[in-house]
Amino acid sequence: QQAAARAPKAPKEPKPGKGGGKGRGGKGKGAVAMAAGAASGLTRAEFLRNGPKLRCNLSLEGASAEEQGKALQSFALAPRVFKSGTTGWFQMAEMRVPVDGQEIVVKAQLNVLVSGSKHWQDGEGDLPSLGAAEAAAEAA
Repeated sequence: QQAAARAPKAPKEPKPGKGGGKGRGGKGKGAVAMAAGAASGLTRAEFLRNGPKLRCNLSLEGASAEEQGKALQSFALAPRVFKSGTTGWFQMAEMRVPVDGQEIVVKAQLNVLVSGSKHWQDGEGDLPSLGAAEAAAEAA
């Protein structure tokens, strides 16, 4: 027997209040932080000029008293603007970590993001290009 031909389905109408699957429309847990960061009054240029450098010290947890005070790696993080427009701090580091009597080489990457800064204005002054910001962060 021949199968009955089916009519093509009509596209579904979007439900009211739905944005096509792009997040939660500013109603998630980050909405408060985003609003607070956006309302800070800072601009990206002010953040880059006046933001402090941060220092990260990586050490072993549960190590002997002698090893606990000794950092495996210590590095500075300089303020920067990420490709997304968010501001924050970034740095990468390579270090040796003892595992079962051997040392292995590992790479660490640290991103510290300012909540809501994606919505900041650029502000007055030149924003460094991404390459310049990365070079400044590496030099720190």
